[in-house]
Amino acid sequence: MSAFTLSLPFQTPHQQQNPINKNHSFRSPPKPPSSNQKPTSDSPSYSSWIEQLRSHTRSGNFHEAISVYIDMTTAGLRPNNFAFPAVLKAVTEIQDFNLGEQVHGVVVKLGYDASSVTVANTLLNMYGKCGGLNDVLKVFDKITERDKVSWNTFIASLCRLEEWELALDMFRRMQFDKVEPNSFTLVSMSLACSNLENRHGVMLGKQVHAYSLKIGDTMSFTNNSLMSMKPWLSSSS
Repeated sequence: MSAFTLSLPFQTPHQQQNPINKNHSFRSPPKPPSSNQKPTSDSPSYSSWIEQLRSHTRSGNFHEAISVYIDMTTAGLRPNNFAFPAVLKAVTEIQDFNLGEQVHGVVVKLGYDASSVTVANTLLNMYGKCGGLNDVLKVFDKITERDKVSWNTFIASLCRLEEWELALDMFRRMQFDKVEPNSFTLVSMSLACSNLENRHGVMLGKQVHAYSLKIGDTMSFTNNSLMSMKPWLSSSS
């Protein structure tokens, strides 16, 4: 798949930060170790570090997960495409944008922003919840092989940022790139159409509704979202 470039000048990410829970104290994530650094002989195995990090995130122990990430990198272990999604999810859940930016810097230095769609998708989700439009666009623009999760996360992030028109444009681009929308896509589209409430939104809202019927989408949350559009779709007919 060819990359769809959203040509944007590089901008410094937002400086506003959400403070870390004062009941926890974290060091800033250190710089990634050089390729010739090895963990000490008494360090837990690499897979043990990764599993501990992922386990804390799965269990909702987000501060503990971040502590494991910091200890792991301090021990000379480089995070990989399994570690980054876990720590980025933890950062997103505690809404610490500053820490997320630092982790993102390590992701970029190690090349996972371009080589791992899973890591990139997690970055998209983080910036959609903790960052701003420029951050979301820059991350999405860097993904060369976008999957359905990439598109859904991107469009949902645009809706979260109330970029309704852009979300609709990206929905069309998603179809142009031959990526089939699913229930999650349709929920975002119904939200965007409902918030536009103009002729453009009404027209696309009807198309979204028709598409849902065509593919036989019976997911309850999709139906609820589409039902919320019906009153103003009918009044605009």
